[in-house]
Parts: sequence; structure tokens; C-alpha cells
Amino acid sequence: MSSELESLKQRITELETNNAKLEAEKAEIEIKNAELLKQVIKKDAKHDAENVKLGATIEKLKYENAELKDRITKVKQNQLQNDSAKGTQDKRNITPNNNLSNFNSGAVHHEKLLKEKEMDNFLLEAHKIIVSNEINHRKKDVENIVQMIADGIKKDTQLSNKATPCDVISIESLNQNSSTDLLLSLAQLFDKADDAKYGTIRTNQKEILR
Repeated sequence: MSSELESLKQRITELETNNAKLEAEKAEIEIKNAELLKQVIKKDAKHDAENVKLGATIEKLKYENAELKDRITKVKQNQLQNDSAKGTQDKRNITPNNNLSNFNSGAVHHEKLLKEKEMDNFLLEAHKIIVSNEINHRKKDVENIVQMIADGIKKDTQLSNKATPCDVISIESLNQNSSTDLLLSLAQLFDKADDAKYGTIRTNQKEILR
């Protein structure tokens, strides 16, 4: 009877030791998770800064495009004024002047179309760069989350494999709030937030390019 009691005490001591180790390893995993989350937030902030910079570039291009259109409008107005001033000339001079005016007007219109096409192409390329950066950033974030989950699940599996059958109840109790659940919750929350943010950025980009 005394030997059985001693054996039970020894077994309890072993279980307590194993549980203490599991708690320590769980705390270590949670610390690593916090560090990974900080890295994700830092990358997200960097990505936001890049988007702000690209947005500023697009705004600058829009301003320059508006200035260009204004200059073309002034040129057309001056041309119309010149044509009106020459309207007092005799018929022999009117015909060649009108032809010249039409030619100049057509040339200005053609130049305007080329300038606008070049500006539209540039804005489209800037839009493609923003979308490409967004997709790459999203892909990297998802890969980081997946790797984080895989590492956490692998760690939990290794911890579970170390335990004996008598430890199952204690381990299951710990796993109810294990790092795997924390990782899965973190991945789901990050993915939802990233989806919402991505949709907002795409909407803003479309508004800018209108």
C-alpha cells in the first residue's frame, strides 16, 4: 500500500513537471506569435506608405494633365481670336487663311489627343503598379500566416506526442486555449481585415483614374 502511494505521488510529480514544461513552451509560442504579428503590422505600415507615395504621384500627374489641358484650351482660344481678326480680310485672303486655320486647329486637336493618350497610358501603368503591389503584398501576408499556422500546429503536435496516455486530460485542457486556436483566429481576423482594406484601396484607385 505504501509503495503504491509513493508510486502515485511520483506519477503526480511527473505530471506536474510535464505540465509546467508544456506551459512554458506554450508561453514561448505565444511570444513568437506576438513577434510575428508585429512583423506583419510593420510590413503593412510600409505598404501603406508606398501606396500613399503612389497616390501622391498620381495626384501630381492629374494636376499636370489638367495644366496641359488648360494650355491647349488657351492655344485654341488664341487661334480662334486670330481667325476672327483675320475675318475682315478680303475673300481671296480668307480662303487660304481658313484652310490654314483648319489645318492648325486639326494639328492642335491631334496633339491634344496624343498628349491625353500618353497621360492616360501613364495613369493606367501607375494603376497596374498599385494593383500588382497590392496582390504581391497580400500573397506574402497570406504565406506568412499559413507558415505561422503550420509551425504552430507542428509545435502542438510535437508537444502532444511527448505526453503519455495519462497526460491526455491535462493536455486537452491546455489545448482548448492552445496556440493553434490563437493562430487560426489571428489568420481569420487578418484575412478579413485585409479583404476589407484591399476592397477600399481598389475603390479609391478607380475613383482616382476617373
